[in-house]
Parts: sequence; C-alpha cells; structure tokens
Amino acid sequence: MEEKKNPFASLSDKELEAMLKRLEDSNERQASYAKKQYRMSQITALASILILAIVIYTSATIIPRVNRLFDDVETVMDSVNVVAKELEEANLGQMVTDIDNLVTSSDQSVKEALRQINSVDIQTLNQAILDLSNLISPLARFFGK
Repeated sequence: MEEKKNPFASLSDKELEAMLKRLEDSNERQASYAKKQYRMSQITALASILILAIVIYTSATIIPRVNRLFDDVETVMDSVNVVAKELEEANLGQMVTDIDNLVTSSDQSVKEALRQINSVDIQTLNQAILDLSNLISPLARFFGK
C-alpha cells in the first residue's frame, strides 16, 4: 500500500502560518462578495416587482381608455358612413339649381324694392312731415308737452 505524503510536511511553521492567513483573507473576501451579491439580487428582485406593478397598473388603467377610444372611433366612422351615404343619395345638381333660382328671385325682389324706394318723392315726404309737425306743435303746447 502506498503511503500518502503530507504536502505541507516540507513547509515551516511561518510558511504554514502565512498560507493560512492568505486563506483566511481569501475567505473573508469571498464572504464579502457573497453578501454584496445577495444584496444586489435583493435589489434586482425589488426592481422587478416594482416594474411588474407598474406594468399591471398601466395595463389596468390604459386598456379601458383604449377600448373607449376604439368605441368612439367606431361611432365616428358610422356617422361618417351615414353622411357619405346621404351625400351619395342627395341630388346635388338639383340643389344647385334650386339655390340658383332662389338667388335669382331674391335679386328680382331686391331690384323691385329699390325701384319703389327710388320712386318715393323725398321732397314731398319732407314737406308733409314739416306740415304735420307744424300742425301738432300747437296741440302739444296746448296739452303741455
């Protein structure tokens, strides 16, 4: 049977002490690193939960608004379709002809009214007003007004 040799047998006490010190320092650094890693994983988990909460809240508030918006858009599109159909069915040529006839008859009525206004004798009208004023003035003074 082969005897196992102790690899540290050839080292002095100081060398063993130095090696143990390095091992202890290395273990302390590893423990410190493990603590930092644990803390970072906690922060990452918390951030993930926060982001998930934000996504859920946003989805819960925005999706109903988007649905309402789509309903409104659908209503508007229905109204536009109704108006487009009514315009298709409307006889635009007849409407233009009717408007033209209305303008023509209005023009004739305005010309007739102007002709009648121009036919009024302004001087005779002014004289009649003056005569009426002269006639009513004594009556007004008589009644005290």
